[in-house]
Amino acid sequence: MMLYVNGSEIDSLVLGILNDERSIFLLQPFRFQLSPEEFLGKITQMIDMPGSGQISGIVVVLGPGSATALRSTLAIVNAFAFARSIPIFGVSLEKDADDRTILVALRDAKSIPMARPIYAYAARITASNKDALRR
Repeated sequence: MMLYVNGSEIDSLVLGILNDERSIFLLQPFRFQLSPEEFLGKITQMIDMPGSGQISGIVVVLGPGSATALRSTLAIVNAFAFARSIPIFGVSLEKDADDRTILVALRDAKSIPMARPIYAYAARITASNKDALRR
């Protein structure tokens, strides 16, 4: 079984379970209304469900999406995959697309060593007031 994780939105997390051939959902994707701080707990609950001990890989949405949500999600996914020595399959999913459409992209997806985010917008980094006072 493969864990499906879509944490590209700041206010929700989508989790599901796929078969190893990446062709059908054994547990349909379900959207949880959560903040990124709560993602780890919900992913852990999914992993600890009875029968999910045989997770053979993780399918994760790389973006585009919220920078905060993606960084949180991908940090969790990368750590879990590293700790269990299982492959990650990263896919891009357009905003408001149905999570089931991911099955089409997964057919030819290759595993990646580490999941990196695709942000919806460029970072807006500004100088802090403290930095401005030092000048």
